[in-house]
Amino acid sequence: MKIKFTDKLLLFVGSIFMVVVGAAILLASLQFNAIPIRAEGEGFLTLTRFALLLSGLVVMAFGVFCLSLPGKIKQTKLEFITQKTDTGELKISTQAVEAIVQKNLLNQDAVKLQSFIVQAVKGGVELNLHVSLANNINIPGAVKEIRRNIAKTLKDTLNIEAKEIKITVEDANLTSVRSPHRVSEEKLILPVEPETKNHNTNGQSENK
Repeated sequence: MKIKFTDKLLLFVGSIFMVVVGAAILLASLQFNAIPIRAEGEGFLTLTRFALLLSGLVVMAFGVFCLSLPGKIKQTKLEFITQKTDTGELKISTQAVEAIVQKNLLNQDAVKLQSFIVQAVKGGVELNLHVSLANNINIPGAVKEIRRNIAKTLKDTLNIEAKEIKITVEDANLTSVRSPHRVSEEKLILPVEPETKNHNTNGQSENK
């Protein structure tokens, strides 16, 4: 499971803020006696100063923890697909599935992978792809072929069933030169509206 970019940004900014606040509390507790940290005649380590020091350390520790959280989440959320083989149990990580699917799409000029999530389910995996496609292809036909190729590749290489392959087309800003689903340039040009042509003809007849 991957954290969204906006969540990472908020977590990073918040963590930096917490570290700065914690450092400020530590400095204030050590250097500034204008704050009534200790009464006349008391030692350096009073109860108030101890509470401030402890608070600063806790805040700084929390900030450091937040900075390391994205890496921890990625490690703990790593999923595996378990298979039974003749010689024992085989576990394949979802990261391995991601790598194979990305390689499958890499050489196709009609599609560019934007984001990709793999989820292990009973008997196989579910894939959720967000892609950019070419604007000179038959998109439904291309998507159907992408699904078929991915399912075949996972079956041939990892012996894993693709239970569901969801594909979201986010934009169509590519141009394909090799796709078998290319649409001819003539079909991409919108024809002249017949109504406009008839309207012009009728206008010329009335003028005569």
